[in-house]
Formats: sequence, C-alpha cells, structure tokens
Amino acid sequence: MKTPRSLYASLLSLVLLFSGSIFFASTAKADSLEVLGGVVTWPDKMYLPDGCSSFAFQYRNSTGVRLLQLGFIISDPFGRKVEEQSEIGIDPNKSGTWNVQMCSFDFKNGLGPYTIKVFVKDYSSTQREVQKEIYFLPIPNSTGSGSGLSPAPTVTVTATPAPAPTVTVTAKPAPAPTVTVTATPAPAPTVTVTATPAPGPTVYVTNPSDKNLADLVTSLKSQVNLLNAKVKRICTIKPKPKGC
Repeated sequence: MKTPRSLYASLLSLVLLFSGSIFFASTAKADSLEVLGGVVTWPDKMYLPDGCSSFAFQYRNSTGVRLLQLGFIISDPFGRKVEEQSEIGIDPNKSGTWNVQMCSFDFKNGLGPYTIKVFVKDYSSTQREVQKEIYFLPIPNSTGSGSGLSPAPTVTVTATPAPAPTVTVTAKPAPAPTVTVTATPAPAPTVTVTATPAPGPTVYVTNPSDKNLADLVTSLKSQVNLLNAKVKRICTIKPKPKGC
C-alpha cells in the first residue's frame, strides 16, 4: 500500500505528464503567484522607497500536504537580488506573513521592471517555480528623482595648486688645509780649525802651556763627537731632514 507521500508524488507526476509543461500554476493575479498550491501575495501597489520602507508579503500552503519550503525572490533584469524570503516546513492550510524592509539603494533599476519568482519544494524532491514582472510606483510629492531615488549630491571640486617643493641647502665646510711638518735639524756647531804651522826643529824645551793645549784639544774632540752623534740621530728621522 502506498504511503501518502508516495501517492502525492504519483499524482504530481500524472499531472505533469498531461500538462506537458510546468506543474499547474493558476493564472496569476495582479498581486499574487501560485505554484503547486503554494501561494504568495503582495500589495497591488508598492511604492519605491526614498529611504527604507516595510512591505508585507503573505504566504499560504493550499497543497494539502506539508511543504519543505515556500518562498520568493525579487531581482532586477541583470540578476541583482533586491529581496529574498522563504519559510521552511509549512503544514497544510498554514499561512503567514513576511514583513520585509527594502531600501532605495536596493533598487538599482529604478521603478522597474523587476522579476518576482515564487518557488516551492516538497519532501518528494519536487521543486517548481513561477515568475512575473512587477513595477514600483513613485511616492506622490516625493522630492526624489523620477526613479524614486534621492538626487545625487552636488560635488564641487576646487583645484588646489601643488605646494612648492621644499629645498634643503646644507652648508658644505671648506676642506681643512693640509699641513706638512718638516723637522729642521739643529745647525751644526761652527768649528774653526787653525792651521798648525809646521813644527820647527825639535827643541826639547818643556813649555807649561803645552798641557793646556792638549787638554783643550781633547775637550774639542769630545764636543765634535757629541755633535756628530746628535746630527746622526736627527738624520734618522723620516722624512729625512734637508741637509742629511
């Protein structure tokens, strides 16, 4: 024995077979659509909001069986969705209302046309939908544009000259002069050498001053050796002083 669910699916298949097209959808009223016994109705006059407005859509399950889903979608001719509502799990003869809010920025096609699509799904994996075009009306005495949308604000653009570039000048100090220090050796002492006359004939006479002279010569030799040592040390400095 067939269950009520399978019996419903069989009856649905027979109707589809004889109709040769979409399942019976009664001739849509001006303010409603019906498919598979699921009905969605809306006000016969809907005004395009100049801000945001509330709209009431009613639904009713007249199929005699429980529906999995019943809902509607409103979109513009370019497929941009304006609104969508649906109800899950609707018992037979159950009805209700969707109070939806739609705003002016949702209506990108002005007053219309728009498409409202009503769809139904049951527990036998049957899904059908019907659709029609609808238009919205301008709000009487609205200060908005003919499309029901507020006019775009006027934007005044004033050319602003680019600010003059900032130039930073950094003083560059003159290079420090190059100083070359050259060591100047101390002047060599002046040594006066007095020619000693050729000795005369040897006279073996002892002169007391001979010893003084010998001591003086010895002292002078020491001073000369000391000066030579100093000059030698000075000449070892690099760079070598002039005159070395």
